Amino acid sequence: MKGPIKDPATYRRMSEPLASQEEASNAIEAFFADLRVIREKHHMRDVVAVVQVAYVDNGEEALSTASLVVGSKAEALPLLVVAYGNERAQWKAMLDKVAGGAS
Repeated sequence: MKGPIKDPATYRRMSEPLASQEEASNAIEAFFADLRVIREKHHMRDVVAVVQVAYVDNGEEALSTASLVVGSKAEALPLLVVAYGNERAQWKAMLDKVAGGAS
C-alpha cells in the first residue's frame, strides 16, 4: 500500500469552513452515505471512518468530528488499533527523520 497522499492544495480547500453546523452535519451524512456505496462496490467487509469538517459557528471557526462503523461493530476497535499503530509508526519515522534518529 502506498504512503500518505500529499495534496496541500486540496487540504487547504477542504479546510475552508462550511457556512454552518447544519451544513457540516449534512456534508458528513452525505459522505457516509457515499462511503457505504463505495464499500459495497469494492467488497470491503468492515470499514471504520473518522472524519473532521470545519464550519462557522457564531462567526467563529469550529470543527466537527464524526465516525462511522460499517460491517461488524466487533471489528471496529481492532481496526482502529491497527490504524493507530500504522499512524504512530509513520509519526515516529517522521520525527526520527527530523531529529536525526534521536527519538
